[in-house]
Amino acid sequence: MSANEFRKKSSKFLARRKNPIIRDLDKLLSLYHASPDNPRRRLKIVILIYVWCQQYLYGGGGTGSRGGVGELLQQATATLKDPSSEMTLKLAHQGARWKDGDMQTPSSMKAKAMGQGYQMEPLLPGKGSVGGVALEHQLKRINTPALRGLFEDKITADLDRKGTQYTMKDVIRQAEDAMATAGIAEFLDVFVAFTADRSYATRADFEYCNKHQRNQYLLHFDSASGLCYRDDQLGIPYTTDVGNQQGWALYAMDLNHRLYAKPSSQVPDGAFNHSSFMSGKPVICAGAIEFDPAGRLRSISNESGHYRPTLGDLAHALHILHADFNVDLLGVEAVANAGGTKTTMDAYQCMSIYANYPRSSLADF
Repeated sequence: MSANEFRKKSSKFLARRKNPIIRDLDKLLSLYHASPDNPRRRLKIVILIYVWCQQYLYGGGGTGSRGGVGELLQQATATLKDPSSEMTLKLAHQGARWKDGDMQTPSSMKAKAMGQGYQMEPLLPGKGSVGGVALEHQLKRINTPALRGLFEDKITADLDRKGTQYTMKDVIRQAEDAMATAGIAEFLDVFVAFTADRSYATRADFEYCNKHQRNQYLLHFDSASGLCYRDDQLGIPYTTDVGNQQGWALYAMDLNHRLYAKPSSQVPDGAFNHSSFMSGKPVICAGAIEFDPAGRLRSISNESGHYRPTLGDLAHALHILHADFNVDLLGVEAVANAGGTKTTMDAYQCMSIYANYPRSSLADF
């Protein structure tokens, strides 16, 4: 369906196309028809169209538009079920890339899996952007889709519902096991289930903190010991552990070197994410972080689906923790993510190796 056909079928009055999801579908259709020589990009766009249509229909979109949206959904579904689409997804998962319609990486070459190492945030349609990220960047974020992150969210949601204690390493291992045995169809099912939930369709947006709300997540450091505390009086050590089980938290470090964190167990529905701390504004780094019961830093990563911090960003954050807050990095584990490839190393080593690596440009946000 062309963009013009969709406009005619999804609105009685073209001037009254006020529903933001409908406007996003207009944009996606235009992007689709502007990419005839890029099958992988086209398939990503179809995935977004599929999810956007599902959310519009589940969310009770206007009756004057439902017929056109329903027809577009049928076309998107047929495209996703087409064997050529299945093969494109499979090749892309094996690392294939396309340029001017030609596949650049043979499927026999096991390159980086799509989305490996990313933590996916829900894609909310109807905003023209998600957390300040334009539709064009959402296509990059899918990584067809950010697979391991989706499985991680699915696994953690199940564990949270059961009240099961878990560690980040356990979740990552389970997610990787799921990816090793799942087919492409299951990847798409996980993606659709994650994004098409009615709570996402009806929620206005992610939770964004104002200054007062942000302060409850601010961490404090003792400059003498380098230990982390929940309060500015340094009376209560900050730990991500729950009982006797190791836990982790989402964190973001703002441009003034302030560190904010929220335990992962407190964000099971996906409404809160890395961009929530600073309301989508730029940060130095973001990812997952762990502190032991004494407030000692145990682990830190640069895994954030929204900000996608570089290795240089992670090294910069480690330098700030060490230089500004006297945090002892000896024995601290740094999980460095670069384009889906994760490397676990000593924090001092990470800070040294990646000190001069490129950092994120503020223009990216």
